[in-house]
Amino acid sequence: MMKKKDWAKFAATCAQNAHQDWFSSRRGTWYFEDYDVVVLYNNNPYERHPALRDEELAEFRERLRVEGVKELGFATFPESGYTYAMIIDASRDREQFLADLMRDITLKALGRVSDNPASG
Repeated sequence: MMKKKDWAKFAATCAQNAHQDWFSSRRGTWYFEDYDVVVLYNNNPYERHPALRDEELAEFRERLRVEGVKELGFATFPESGYTYAMIIDASRDREQFLADLMRDITLKALGRVSDNPASG
């Protein structure tokens, strides 16, 4: 079993890979069979609404907690934090659920921004 620092290193590697090789996808998930984990990554820090991604992430973490799903590691890349990767203790059968959950949270957050006349 990997230790917390090992998951953090793995998350850092995933964040770097997402930033360098998957940048155009903006966000997504990967399943790693060898570890039986899902990685959620995000390359979209919302330049006009810098707090929005943190709000999405906080809501996602709360939903994971409610579902009883454990976050194993988290990292950003580069130092500016433009991209993040989260390692989630979830099997392949939960990958689509996690992707859909983040999509729903993102759409809800974007709806709040577009409904707010002061956000333009």
